[in-house]
Formats: sequence, structure tokens, C-alpha cells
Amino acid sequence: MILTPVILWLFKSGPDGNLFYWGVIAAYALSKAAEYFDAGLYDLFGAVSGHTLKHSIGAVAPYLFYRALRQKEKIIRAA
Repeated sequence: MILTPVILWLFKSGPDGNLFYWGVIAAYALSKAAEYFDAGLYDLFGAVSGHTLKHSIGAVAPYLFYRALRQKEKIIRAA
């Protein structure tokens, strides 16, 4: 997970080509933060714990990856 941002930074794929991949990284980081602050988030929200938020935020990452693949497919078909 640490090398992914480095690879995205070194090998740019055009304008906004990596935007969705950065979103996947952000979703992962947010889900890890929610996991770390599990008890504090439960105290703050009451009915929702950090563990619940971790899975909810983590579910966004595959969707963003799917969107990235669809965008690449559109670019390839247009060429």
C-alpha cells in the first residue's frame, strides 16, 4: 500500500487518469483511521462504531477502482 502512491506519482497516465486510484488510496486511509479511532467514534456517534465506518468506507474503494477501469475503457475505445 505504501508503494502504490509512489507508482502513481512516477507513472502518470494523462490528465485525471489516476484520480480514481487516488480515491481508492484515500478510502483505504480513511477506513484505517476509522478502525484506529473505533472507540472514540462510537462515543461520538453512539450507534455507529469505527468498525462499522471502516467497512462502509472500505466498500467505496472497489467502486472507485471499477470507475477507474471504466474510464480507461472509454479512453481506449475513443482512440
